[in-house]
Amino acid sequence: MSRGVNRASKIRSIDTRPGVVDERSRIGDWEDDTVIGKEKKQRILTKIERKSGFGIADKLEKVTAEIVHSKSVEQFKKIPRKARITLTRDNDSEFGDYDMKLEKEMKMSVYKAHPYHS
Repeated sequence: MSRGVNRASKIRSIDTRPGVVDERSRIGDWEDDTVIGKEKKQRILTKIERKSGFGIADKLEKVTAEIVHSKSVEQFKKIPRKARITLTRDNDSEFGDYDMKLEKEMKMSVYKAHPYHS
C-alpha cells in the first residue's frame, strides 16, 4: 500500500493533500461536514468551497453513509467539473467507505482528516 493512504478506507490522508489547498488560492477545493440539530435526530450536510466560501447545504431526514453519499453526488453534480478538484472530510461514520466511489463518480480527489481532528 502506498504511503499516505488510509488503510481502512484506502483513501488519501490529509497529509498528502496538495499545498495549494491550504493556500485557498484556487476555486475547486471543498470541505464537507454535517451539522447536528438540537434534538440530535436531524442533520444538515454541508459543502464549503475553501477559497470563495460558497456553500451548499441539504437537510437530511435520515442519516446513513449511503444517503450521505447519494446527497453528495447530487450536490456536486450542480457544480461545474472545473470547480470541483478536491474534497476534504473527517472520519465521521456518516461518510462511510464511499470516498473512493465519490472520487470515481465526481472525478475529484478525496482526502481524510486525521481521526479526532477537525
